Amino acid sequence: MQLFRLSSFIVLIQISFTSQANSIGTPASPALESKGYILMLANEKSGLIISLPATSTNGLLEEMGEARANLQAHQTKLSRIAEDCEFNVSDGLITAIMPGGLLYAAVVQQRHHQAVERLNSVTARVDELTREIIEFQAAAFGQNLLAALN
Repeated sequence: MQLFRLSSFIVLIQISFTSQANSIGTPASPALESKGYILMLANEKSGLIISLPATSTNGLLEEMGEARANLQAHQTKLSRIAEDCEFNVSDGLITAIMPGGLLYAAVVQQRHHQAVERLNSVTARVDELTREIIEFQAAAFGQNLLAALN
């Protein structure tokens, strides 16, 4: 008798999965299926289980970390460029000695100003990406979603 109940339950579950798959309509894209991740959502009221293709949160965090590392490398490079473009003693001597030295000083100051603006822009992007990584980690690991391998 228990074996009959178990087999009936399994058949009902298979019918439920089949009807849900038909009602969803379009199949999952091959790119998402190749990674082998499925997002399982369960509706507690109706008892239906929906499986949707999902991306790997660890993979996304890895990509965000790589982007942040690239931005930090660019930030370091721009910091060096900004330091090299600063108005120094030799630029002051050139400004004082050469005719048109004020024009030279204006160009040097403009280059330094542009380098500092680019550095500030990249620094703001690094800070924003850092905040987004923290928010994503909190959202990804704080929810009660089950990601299972296919």
